[in-house]
Amino acid sequence: MECPTCHRLFSRRDVMLRHYRNQHGSGNTPPPPPVPAVEEQPPPPPPPVPAVGEQPPSGPFLFRHPFTMIVSGPTSCGKTHFVAKVLREAEAMCEPAPQRIVWLYKRWQPLYDVVRDGVHPPVEFVRGIPADLESDDFFDPRVRNVVVLDDLMTLASKDTRINDLFTEGSHHRNLSVIAIYQNLYFGKDPTQRRNCHYMVLFDNPIDRQPVATLARQMYPGRSEHFLRQFDEATRRRHGYLLVDVKPETPETERLRTNVLTGAGEEETTQTEETTTNDLIACEECGLVFVHRRGLEEHACGREEEERVSKARRLDSSEDTSEYDTDEDALPMSDAELEEALEGLPVDVRCAEELPADISHRPMTYVVNTDTCDGPGKHWVAFHFPSTGPAEFFDSLGRSPEYYHRRFRNVLIANGPQYRFSTTQVQPGSSDTCGLYCVHFVKMRYRNISMEDIVKDFSPRDLMSNDDKLLALYE
Repeated sequence: MECPTCHRLFSRRDVMLRHYRNQHGSGNTPPPPPVPAVEEQPPPPPPPVPAVGEQPPSGPFLFRHPFTMIVSGPTSCGKTHFVAKVLREAEAMCEPAPQRIVWLYKRWQPLYDVVRDGVHPPVEFVRGIPADLESDDFFDPRVRNVVVLDDLMTLASKDTRINDLFTEGSHHRNLSVIAIYQNLYFGKDPTQRRNCHYMVLFDNPIDRQPVATLARQMYPGRSEHFLRQFDEATRRRHGYLLVDVKPETPETERLRTNVLTGAGEEETTQTEETTTNDLIACEECGLVFVHRRGLEEHACGREEEERVSKARRLDSSEDTSEYDTDEDALPMSDAELEEALEGLPVDVRCAEELPADISHRPMTYVVNTDTCDGPGKHWVAFHFPSTGPAEFFDSLGRSPEYYHRRFRNVLIANGPQYRFSTTQVQPGSSDTCGLYCVHFVKMRYRNISMEDIVKDFSPRDLMSNDDKLLALYE
């Protein structure tokens, strides 16, 4: 303790006060010691400015209509699921919300059934690119329209009308365009990329060059920032990076992810049992599969080898089961079937010749389950009516995939819904399958349903069905 006058130090305050009274002649309490001068400190530095894309977004993300968007990524990465979620939450995610949604597709996918049931306004599905796409009758500018281009990358790169949608078409026609592509740099013409407001990028482990190229274009000299954001966004399964290049978007909010969770959507993951987002097909032969498991089991050429091996085993065996008609001689040839069905929109094919794309309807194909170089096995019928689901008719009551997996895939690709009867009307030992197909086709073109055709035969007395059929077509 220090005396304020003589600066003598004391160990206790009461001793210092006694000294002050005796030595300095004052009974008053000494003044408090002066407050030492505080050295002036410079003001604290401002907080560091976050790098582009690292600043927390100012609010929930909204797609500003009209807009153009490219969703890019490999097969089964989640592109179609992303678009479906955006459309399901359009009221919350699009400003203003769309009044009409048109989905252009190449092949039907099972996921479209989910889209059809869960999106409002109802989605209009159109196969291919309509001829009147540029007409105001197709897209009324007085209505807020959204068009989705799904798996039309090859067609879009050759169709100048799609480029027009990304330039003047979107703004002038009150139209938002969403293009789902497997490659961001799919063509030489950069018009769509340069006029795109949003890009949703999924990871492609085998080719990350398109993302690196975009990073250099958007951030020359600091592309590593973009790539770091992309790596963080795609680290989780089905992760994506949304690039917002709308002119009015702040630089700090151009790179985003998890925009769907802001609209009440929970992040989901897919398993083999859930609906996949893209059509699963063999890259070698183009064969379409419903599940990835089928693609993994498929090998081009293996099915034919197995068929030949099976045929040889049957030839060498003495199996005379009355229900095995695969190797029985056919009562009707291709020419006889064509003659019996002359004048109707019917074509007679072998299994390999069944077309994958049925563009003209109504149309019916009577197909032999054997390959084109085989002796012939069994006749079945594929009926594609003008409206409604496709139909598969087999007089033995078997499903289409019993004969070939491709049979079912063709029905789905041109459906996606299809119907078939599980009622056997032909005896297993009979060779009248061609005649049953003739009867089915003729009755269908008289507007008699498949159910009524099958009900006209007995499910128990199969031999009487043959007698009845032979009496009709003697």
